[in-house]
Amino acid sequence: MDNPKSEPEGKQPKKAVTTKRIFATLFRSLGTKLIVALSLVLILFMGLFAFVMVKVQREQLIGEVVRSADRFSDTIKKSTRNYMLEGDSSKIYKVIEDVGRQEDIDRIRIFNNDGMIMFSTHFDEKGKLVDKKAEACYVCHGAEELLKQLDMPQRSRIFNSSSGYRVLGIINPIYNDEECYTRCHEVHPREQKVLGVLDIDISLARVDTEIATNRWHIVVFSIVAIILIAFIVALFVRKFVHNPVQELVLGTQRIAQGDLEHEIIIHSRDEIGKLARAFNWMTKGLKETQFQLFQKEKLAALGMLAAQVAHEINNPLTTVLTNTCLLLEKAEGSDPRREDYQEIVTETERCRDIVKGLLDFARQSRGEKSPVNLNKVLTKSISLLENQAAFRDIQIKRDFQDTLPLIMADANQLQQVFMNMLLNSAEAMPDGGEISVVSARINGENKSIAVSLRDSGYGIPADKIQSIFEPFFTTKGRQGSGLGLAVCYGIISRHGGTIDVESEVGKGTVFTIKLPIGEEK
Repeated sequence: MDNPKSEPEGKQPKKAVTTKRIFATLFRSLGTKLIVALSLVLILFMGLFAFVMVKVQREQLIGEVVRSADRFSDTIKKSTRNYMLEGDSSKIYKVIEDVGRQEDIDRIRIFNNDGMIMFSTHFDEKGKLVDKKAEACYVCHGAEELLKQLDMPQRSRIFNSSSGYRVLGIINPIYNDEECYTRCHEVHPREQKVLGVLDIDISLARVDTEIATNRWHIVVFSIVAIILIAFIVALFVRKFVHNPVQELVLGTQRIAQGDLEHEIIIHSRDEIGKLARAFNWMTKGLKETQFQLFQKEKLAALGMLAAQVAHEINNPLTTVLTNTCLLLEKAEGSDPRREDYQEIVTETERCRDIVKGLLDFARQSRGEKSPVNLNKVLTKSISLLENQAAFRDIQIKRDFQDTLPLIMADANQLQQVFMNMLLNSAEAMPDGGEISVVSARINGENKSIAVSLRDSGYGIPADKIQSIFEPFFTTKGRQGSGLGLAVCYGIISRHGGTIDVESEVGKGTVFTIKLPIGEEK
């Protein structure tokens, strides 16, 4: 019978799906990928390091044991040399028996030239013949002719004992030197080069235990090092990679939601810091572009509206002004209505000027563009204004770059812009001051010419700077129509340029006009 609580076929448990989603989310993170990649490299490196260290230590320990065993066998040979010359076997065996009782000595044997065991610490082996093809004998007898000299690797071997631990065996040939065959010529003739072999077996149980202990120490050290380094890497990646990238991601999301005021804090000067700086520049440029597009759309809509309104208002205003002027002429000097007629005429003329400005604003055209020298346009604009009464107490300083390239523009429209801005600067300094006019070429990715007009007037409040290019916005009260800067903005925009403004209340204002140079031929 089927279990009613079992999961439907093909449907994964909810817990497994949740775990899968968690891992998928984690591995979408750049920081997690970096940590995992660096950890894998670290594990590989530390694993290789541990393997090499264990192998090197093992070889060093075994090599030291082999050298100690060789020195030990030489010591036995020297200790028994005199007894051998005297032929006193009992003393020889007594020395070997005493030595064989030392720790780690598994067995000591002496073979004669024919492979018979003459003495062994394992007494049951005495008198037995060993196989000359065995591991301990083959190195000497393998070539059918006894080798006279053997290197250390040829004289040592490692094998497993019957008890399961490893044993190091080392053989040391006993040579028939001159003193031996001189004193014992009847026993050992001169022609016999090798009298026998001293074979020592040393237990490697203690050495293997030390090797295993060292191996575990290295493994534990490697694991701890991997954990510590991975933790440090994780902190480093989180601080210098994950957090800055996360700020960039959040900043991008806020920009996508329309928050162009968001700015990323730059914490470093590395590639991520440069990316954050470029992001802030992009946001600023996007904000300026959005503002310019908004201004252009608004000006275009207002231009169409202004044209319709101006035409509708112009005729009634003309009628009112004409009739009021006739009434003013007919009124006698003592007529109390004369002052009212004069007020009507004054305000009607003001309305007429506003309507004229609306018509000028609505009739903005691209103009006739031709090669223009901006320095000449600036010079002409200043010369037309500097002798007027409004500029009597104002000093105009000029700083023009001599080698400015020509630009394609309408000189009359640019002159209208410069004169309007100079008049605005003069009106901001009723008690006199200084206007600085500077022209210079800007060499960069987008080549252009910048003209800045700086005054020492009363400045513009920060909350009003964004509105000064809007039609009908003015800081002059009833003295301004609020169309001058809107017209200037439209002219510069149609020339492919920009107008930037910086101002501080009580210190003055700077207008910077940038006009593109275009391709130079």
